[in-house]
Amino acid sequence: MRLPPGPEPRTEERSDLRLYRRLVGYLWPHRGLSAIAFLVMLGYAVLDGVSLVMFVPFLRILFGGTPLDGPADLGLGTLRSGGAERPPLVGGLEAAKDALLSALTGDTRMETLTNVCLAILAVFLLKAVVNYVQLMLPRIVEERAARDLRAEVFAHLHRLTFPYLQRMRGGKLVNVVVTDISRIKPMYSMGVHRLAQKILEAIIGVSALLYISWRLAILTLLVVPPLVFVTIRLARRLRVYQRRAMAQFAELTSRVQENLFLMRVIQAFAQEPREVRRFRDDNRAYYRTALKASKYSVMGAPLSDFIVTAGVVTILWYGGYLVLVRGVLEPEMFFLFLGFTVKLGSPMRFLSQFNEAVQPALAAAERLFGVLDAVPDVEEPKAPVPLTGFRDRVVYEDVHFEYEGSGSPPALRGVSLEIGRGEVVALVGPSGAGKSTLVDLLPRFYDPSRGRILIDGVDLRRVRLRDLRGLLGIVTQETLLFHDTVRVNIAYANPEASEAEIEEAARAANAWEFIQNLPQGLDTVLGERGLRLSGGERQRIAIARALLKDPPILIFDEATSSLDNTSERLVQEAIYGLLRDRTAVVIAHRLSTVRHADRIVVLDAGCVVDIGTHAELMGRGGLYRDLHEAQFHDLSFRGRAAASGASVGD
Repeated sequence: MRLPPGPEPRTEERSDLRLYRRLVGYLWPHRGLSAIAFLVMLGYAVLDGVSLVMFVPFLRILFGGTPLDGPADLGLGTLRSGGAERPPLVGGLEAAKDALLSALTGDTRMETLTNVCLAILAVFLLKAVVNYVQLMLPRIVEERAARDLRAEVFAHLHRLTFPYLQRMRGGKLVNVVVTDISRIKPMYSMGVHRLAQKILEAIIGVSALLYISWRLAILTLLVVPPLVFVTIRLARRLRVYQRRAMAQFAELTSRVQENLFLMRVIQAFAQEPREVRRFRDDNRAYYRTALKASKYSVMGAPLSDFIVTAGVVTILWYGGYLVLVRGVLEPEMFFLFLGFTVKLGSPMRFLSQFNEAVQPALAAAERLFGVLDAVPDVEEPKAPVPLTGFRDRVVYEDVHFEYEGSGSPPALRGVSLEIGRGEVVALVGPSGAGKSTLVDLLPRFYDPSRGRILIDGVDLRRVRLRDLRGLLGIVTQETLLFHDTVRVNIAYANPEASEAEIEEAARAANAWEFIQNLPQGLDTVLGERGLRLSGGERQRIAIARALLKDPPILIFDEATSSLDNTSERLVQEAIYGLLRDRTAVVIAHRLSTVRHADRIVVLDAGCVVDIGTHAELMGRGGLYRDLHEAQFHDLSFRGRAAASGASVGD
């Protein structure tokens, strides 16, 4: 059967070897248990050979021709007839054989037969126990290595920054942490431990074959080269399609996750058929690739079986010739040879199984190490400057920023700004002016493309991220809550907070009243993303969380823009309470909420176009007054519409 040509092998083979070595490196912390597993495997391989040899005395008793009431000859020394065919036994093996035969030999053949059968039973019982241990120990090592890998990837994801996470689809990252590591696990049990086990079995089997008949052994080993050739050719093709199938499966996972999250939008715009069609197309592409991968995966077994069968038939013919014509091999020793040949077939067949298990693991490892090797865009300083508090001011010096690969104009262009301790500064401007980007640079979610930001005269790039973010409390427009209790969500930044402190923060955020009305109060689980609460309630939980942290600098990124009037009033009251004696940067959608800010910074197209109080900016005219008047006109129109009974969306 002619195999299709594969891709260029050299680069693939080197890549596979590097991936394999790197994966095996995760076994090093568990090397003690791995060493014990290898010793147990060696013991099992020896017992496996002994269990087969134990049938030779049984055959000698059965076909030896000695009367049943007479002694039985159990000698194993005559493995091959003829002086030239009888190599001497090594001393240790000879002594062990004599001791075993002496213990088994009885006064009659029947007594000896009983002893041999009991010995066979004992050997197989011991073999079963050792087999259980040799199968279980690699599983323990495999689960430990997978546990370590999973923990390392999860921790690394938390070190990666927004630019990387925004480039990657969430479903693909979930697929790496969960699915890909599950695909890698067989690499340890099959690719390391079982490979070692089969190598040991092969060494013992080949040694026995060479000892019994070197002619037959050489004939048997001629089967190996075609098996290796078939396996390697199939492996190259399988790797290509496995890699492609895994990428397509990750895309399917991402699409399902995205559709579930955006189902309200999909149904609101009646786009269900479109999404189902897109999923069907992706699903069909994955099906076709997976089918091709399966073709090369299953092709190995029938080809290997045919090659092995052809070899066995040849051995049967030549072995029969040595027994019947040449007379240089005893029948029971030929049966023993066949038994070891069958045993040797297990390592041979393992080649195709090994390929099937390892190729998906290597493809998964490629993706996993691609994530692990990703370097955070925002790096920790090598020699951090201590930052224990906020004393004076935050300074933006000629800050430029553009999103990598976006193709859009720079988000910030030469922004210079000072924010003093205890000052409330509002950022206003049209959509896309750069307001959110400006505040995202403060906790170093991104770093400026040019320029720098300083806290108390220290460049943020020289400060440890944990110290910097410990000074900040952030409340965003999209309130993000955990699928956990109200208590855990409020105390997230301060897990050691007391019940009284949590209650005080909730009261200050105007959240205590609705919390008390929840089914289990503070112990109520909020559901995924806190969706059991309204938008205003989620915002007040977020404010309580920021308040309990008690940071010296607060950031509010359009915290009330998506709320109704009642919720906005309650949230705004909570924000005013939170701003007392703190430094704050407030991004405002509704300009009425920032009229009392100490300073208002007006941004447009990434530049600061004006700074002043509400009265100063209104007096000077310009963009701020235009925005204010446009919003005031819109509110007046809404008020008149409400009075007349009309319904106007916000």
